[in-house]
Amino acid sequence: MLPLGIYGWFGYELPLEKRLKLIAEAGFTTTCIWFGHEEEMISDGRADEMPVLVHDAGLILENIHAPFWHSNYLWSESKNDQTKIRQELSNALSFCGKHHIPIMVMHLTAGDTPPPTNRKGLVLIHDLIKMAEDQNVIIALENNEDYGNHHLDFVFTNIRSPSLGFCYDSSHDAIAKEFRGRALEKWGPLLVATHFSDNNGINDDHLLPGRGSIDWHKVMKQFPKGSYKGTIMLEVDGPEANKGFTAEDFLKYAYQKAWELAVMLER
Repeated sequence: MLPLGIYGWFGYELPLEKRLKLIAEAGFTTTCIWFGHEEEMISDGRADEMPVLVHDAGLILENIHAPFWHSNYLWSESKNDQTKIRQELSNALSFCGKHHIPIMVMHLTAGDTPPPTNRKGLVLIHDLIKMAEDQNVIIALENNEDYGNHHLDFVFTNIRSPSLGFCYDSSHDAIAKEFRGRALEKWGPLLVATHFSDNNGINDDHLLPGRGSIDWHKVMKQFPKGSYKGTIMLEVDGPEANKGFTAEDFLKYAYQKAWELAVMLER
């Protein structure tokens, strides 16, 4: 059975050290962390302490998620914009290399109206992938709700590298338009990371699997069972997280849902 993990943020206002302890106590063995200033330890200048906390909790840090607020700068005609996003993502890659974190997850776009793909963006992404190769890190590009999936196709078509992979987000896949339900079919062979959550078919609700309308049996039929060796990683912080559950009870329930997904993959 694949290892089970959950995102370091799961909907409860607790210090990261406490969240990690509770994640481990619930039975999870892996986690991933947001690498933006919304994570208090990063805004406090204590980012280098985070991998130590993960290790001390008995967990494996599979990946960090790079901030995506400026992702459209990848395709900008502005030199300043491209310099900003290059530095932001380079910092995240350097952090992964320094702390032996194998994967950095990133988005190629942000919002509903991203700029079109262009050669400048492709060159910048190629440079980042070369840096990832040097750092022994894999950049995992995540599918979006729809806008930006053409950019994903564009990059995967034009760049091949052992340091370039795919992060599957089930909730984004379920509410995409043109690409709905097709992410694993299109990019499954490149899969290196997962973000599993449910929704009700309209918004990216981050619900626990089974609490929304996603057909999980269909998802698992498309899953590249033979080639994927990563984690069944939950990315959940939906409304039920803080409604009627303590953090401990929520994580116990989340573990059960992750285990159910893993069992589906075994069949």
